[in-house]
Amino acid sequence: YPFPPVTNTETGETYTPPTVTVGPRHAAVTGRPATESQMNFLRTLVSERDPADDLVKSVSTALAEGWEITSKQASAVIDKLMKIPKTKPGIRSNSYPGTCALCGGGVPARAGRIEKHETGLAKGKWVTYHLDGECLTGAAKADADADRVTEPGMYAARVGASGDVVGEMTYYRVRKGRYDKTVLWAERAIPVGSGSIVFRKAGRATTIGLKASDRLDWKTARKLGVAYSACINCGRSLSDDRSLVAGYGEVCAHNNHWPYPSTSVAKEVLAGTVAWDPD
Repeated sequence: YPFPPVTNTETGETYTPPTVTVGPRHAAVTGRPATESQMNFLRTLVSERDPADDLVKSVSTALAEGWEITSKQASAVIDKLMKIPKTKPGIRSNSYPGTCALCGGGVPARAGRIEKHETGLAKGKWVTYHLDGECLTGAAKADADADRVTEPGMYAARVGASGDVVGEMTYYRVRKGRYDKTVLWAERAIPVGSGSIVFRKAGRATTIGLKASDRLDWKTARKLGVAYSACINCGRSLSDDRSLVAGYGEVCAHNNHWPYPSTSVAKEVLAGTVAWDPD
C-alpha cells in the first residue's frame, strides 16, 4: 500500500513517503482508522529492527510525521514488518536525535541506533551511536569539535527539533540547564502574534545539530525584532525608544554582546533625522 502524504503543521511542508508494496497489490481502500494499539505496535516493531532497512526507515519516518492509516493497512504493514528479523537484544533505531558516543557527532532521529549497556559506567542506559561506517573521523571530527556550541545565546539554523534539516530558518534560544549548568538546552522561538514570541524546548543544542557558527548576529536579531515587535532573545514586546530602534532590549543586548543605542540617538532615529548604524 502507498503511504499517504503527511503535512508538517509547523513548516507547512508535505512529505510523500516512498511506495511500499505489502503482499498483492490492491486498489486503495477506505475504512476505520488504525487503533492506538496498532500504531504503538508499529512503533515497537520498527524500534526492534534494522534502521537501515528500507521498509523500517519508511515506516519510522511516516510514524514520526503523524502518519494516518486505516486499520486494514496497519495490519498489512505489521505483517510485513514481522517478517524482518529483529536486531540483537539491546539495540534499536534511535527515535530521537542524539550525540554519538564514539565520535561525538550529532545523530539525527531515525538515522542511527541506540544500545543498552549491560556493564561499565553506562550500565542500564541507552547510548546513541552512528550506524556502522558513518562516524566522523579525522578532519570532519576536528571541524565538528571546533564548531560545537559551548555558550548560551541566540542561534539560527535550518534544523528541526528532531535534528532533521528543514526548509525554513529556525531560531533557537540556548540556555544552561536549571540544575546541570554544563548542559545547554535549545528552545525554539515561535512568534504568536505582533509583540509576542514564545519558546518551546527542542532538546540539547548539540543533539539537534546547532553549531557555534550558527550564532545569531545583531543585525538579524534587529530585523526579527522589528518584524515581530518583540525581542527574539526574550520574547518581550518592544516599547521604549531604544528597544524599538535596536529591535531588542538593553539586557539582551548586554547578554549577547549586541550594540545598543543611547536615548538621544534613538529619538533622532525615530524622528527620521539620522540612521542607526553601529558599524
